[in-house]
Amino acid sequence: MLRGTVQSLLRGASRSYASYSGTPSKKAPFKKGKGLKSSLERSSSFHENNQAKVSGIHIPGNTHLNHTPSDTPREKKQTPLQVLKHQLQSFDPETFQCKVSASESENGYLTEMIKRVHEINPHFHVVFKTESGIQQGPFSAFFNKVKDNETFDILTVKKEDDNPEGRSFPFLVTVNKVDALKSYRDKMSVELNKKFGRTVEKKRSTNIKYVKVSWSINQFDLESQKTNEILSLLKKKTKLAIIIDTKEALERLNLTSINNFEMGKSHSSINDLERIKREKILTYLLKLFEEKAVIDSSKTNVSQFDLSEKIMINVSPLAPQAQAQTETQATADNDANTKKSKSKMSRQEKQKLREQQKKAEIEEKRRLFEESQRKLH
Repeated sequence: MLRGTVQSLLRGASRSYASYSGTPSKKAPFKKGKGLKSSLERSSSFHENNQAKVSGIHIPGNTHLNHTPSDTPREKKQTPLQVLKHQLQSFDPETFQCKVSASESENGYLTEMIKRVHEINPHFHVVFKTESGIQQGPFSAFFNKVKDNETFDILTVKKEDDNPEGRSFPFLVTVNKVDALKSYRDKMSVELNKKFGRTVEKKRSTNIKYVKVSWSINQFDLESQKTNEILSLLKKKTKLAIIIDTKEALERLNLTSINNFEMGKSHSSINDLERIKREKILTYLLKLFEEKAVIDSSKTNVSQFDLSEKIMINVSPLAPQAQAQTETQATADNDANTKKSKSKMSRQEKQKLREQQKKAEIEEKRRLFEESQRKLH
């Protein structure tokens, strides 16, 4: 029984295969010259119809596809020179925008330079240097020689002395692309700032830098690292907000909590030793700001400081005149300290010389006494 079941399954599989591929079976006897041909035709038609379905095209019967999407020719990408030549054919200085690069700054730079070339010579005839010497020709001939890491600039303007029309030709040279684009971006930034009625200096003056100082900072770090940080920011004409709090509170401090910062009601009472330490830190900072900055009295009331709470001190850099006076005073103080030091050194040297003379006199008296004793004996 099992053998009969297996044989029936094999016969069914054979008939299914024959109906698909055209292979002869017992019920479909093979006819010479027709079975193979019809099988190939059916196989070809099945393959073509599947391709047509995949490509979204329905082709009835055995109609062959004329072409497939892979046979469609791809458009060749244009070079920057070809794009530029196409744009220059219908050049309009009012609406021209160079589009040879993916970089907006490079396109902007080339747009400006090409407009300047057009102003000097409307026919885009330029002068440039080659290996054989100075050459005159169309702008496209020069642009074709510019490398990927280069761009161009106008060195000078040359005129034809023997030409009655007095035509002018821009003398073009290649320059480093990175440097040229950086200068162009800086120039555009200044122009935008002027256009919107603000300057870089004004924008910087409105910035406020927050400097965190922990109550647990030791005196060495305060006088070296933290002082250098504060002075470097003041030299850059930056307004500062000095926030003094515990180390744990400063670690949790973010921009939102800084904007909502309010002094007071943050800590419990402190012992006398901690109060003396905090008073020393605050006194040092206030003295530093008196010499190097101006404390903003509208935001900072020194008389209301409580050492058991968090504190914020708002300071601004000194005005140029006040800074000059401070530097002059510091120079005078240094000179005075130098004079004192020199006077002190002079006194110390004189004292040392007197001690040496006294020691020499004692040695001489001792020697004379020993000689007199030897003579007596």
